[in-house]
Amino acid sequence: MIKLRKTTLQDLDTLFIFQTNKEGIWMAAFTAKNPSDKQFYMEKWTKLVENPDINMQTILYNDKIVGSVIHFNVMEETHVSYWIDQQHWGKGFANARNAEIKEFVYKLEE
Repeated sequence: MIKLRKTTLQDLDTLFIFQTNKEGIWMAAFTAKNPSDKQFYMEKWTKLVENPDINMQTILYNDKIVGSVIHFNVMEETHVSYWIDQQHWGKGFANARNAEIKEFVYKLEE
C-alpha cells in the first residue's frame, strides 16, 4: 500500500542515500554541486522540511520509505518535484495516476 506523510528530519538520512544515485543525478533537473556532501544536503533539506510554505511528503510503500514529493511556488507558479529510490523506478510511485500522488497534487490547486 502506498501512502504519503509529512517528511520528518529523521527521513532525511534515507532520502540522502536515494539522491546520491548516479543515474538519478543524471536525470534530475536540480542537483547539488557535490551530491555526496551529506552536511550540505542535511542543512539545505532541514530548512525545506521546516519551512511552512513548502509541502514535502515522504512516499511510503508498506511503511518503507521509497521516495519523496515536494510542492513549492516560485513567482506564483506551482512546482511539484519528486525523487524515488532506483529500486522502485517503473512501479508507479510517482505516476500521476497513483491515487496518493494525484490527491497530493490536486489538493495543492484548491
